[in-house]
Amino acid sequence: MPHLSILDLDGNEIEAIPSDTFDHLHNLVYLKLNGNKLKELTAPMLDNLHKLHTSSAFKNKIVEIDGKL
Repeated sequence: MPHLSILDLDGNEIEAIPSDTFDHLHNLVYLKLNGNKLKELTAPMLDNLHKLHTSSAFKNKIVEIDGKL
């Protein structure tokens, strides 16, 4: 899915996202992670998303956010 520009993962009860999950989504502009069970967000998770303009992750269980975000 290299041409994917919007990824809506809202409400999927996601608890963790491996750091390489989005590595091949170079055209992703909008990422929605709302209403899941994520506990942390890390910079490596988003490192290759050079076109990312907007992301949201409210209504999760986040206790740690990487300072590089």
